[in-house]
Amino acid sequence: MIKTNLFDEINIYTESPLLLVGRNGSGKKTLVSYLSDKYNIEVKYINNAISDDTKLELYSYSNEILLVFDLTSNLKVKQFVSFQNSILKILEDPPYLCKIIVLAEDTSHLLNTVKNRCNIRYIERYSIDQLRVIARMNDNENILDYTNSQLGYITYPMDAIKAPSTDELSKLENLVRTILSSIYTANISNILSISKKLDFSDEGYNINLFLTIFRSELVNALKHEFNFKYFDIFKVFIELDCNMGNPSFNKKNLIEDFLLTLKYI
Repeated sequence: MIKTNLFDEINIYTESPLLLVGRNGSGKKTLVSYLSDKYNIEVKYINNAISDDTKLELYSYSNEILLVFDLTSNLKVKQFVSFQNSILKILEDPPYLCKIIVLAEDTSHLLNTVKNRCNIRYIERYSIDQLRVIARMNDNENILDYTNSQLGYITYPMDAIKAPSTDELSKLENLVRTILSSIYTANISNILSISKKLDFSDEGYNINLFLTIFRSELVNALKHEFNFKYFDIFKVFIELDCNMGNPSFNKKNLIEDFLLTLKYI
């Protein structure tokens, strides 16, 4: 098991309820699994609003349990808010035998009442050496061939586990550069077809890689050319990046809306 300072520092007995924040693929569930093994405690995941009967069940447990409220699930806005409201009492007055972890990709979409009841921890970047070991443990040695600049795209466990070959990575880099240079002349159908080339599944890393490369290429463009167009793109990209962490939004729709917006900047 690869350990980071965050793995070693967390004590679920003193930090529960814990709000664990990190983007998709950053290792939140891996950390939960590690804590479960470390404390020899069973894990129960909940990813939707809980009923009064479920609450009564939680307060009647006779064995310790690590209760994980997964706020990264793909829920509509009302469901997302309802889920948060349904766990407030438990966060404020946890069952004696339940240690609680809340998972989220971003805190900006959470209710203040949830955040105020939790100890907040953010998943930190992993070192390249750690990520290489993780990649090898999962039979993926693609990142061994990456250039130093390409290694900058690999920051979290899922990045290493799902890292594409250098050829696949180059295709994604070229796609991003084409978008930045000529999306203004593309027709609507071609723009919408871009999203078909990306992986939007819960376990998919491709969309995260696309966003990482897009940010990198956009920052490089800003450094080398003073162009208000790039500033406008950056503003729209920051909004996109923020919304991508909100599970109540459809990520594929967000990307398509973002690309269509770029056409008219």
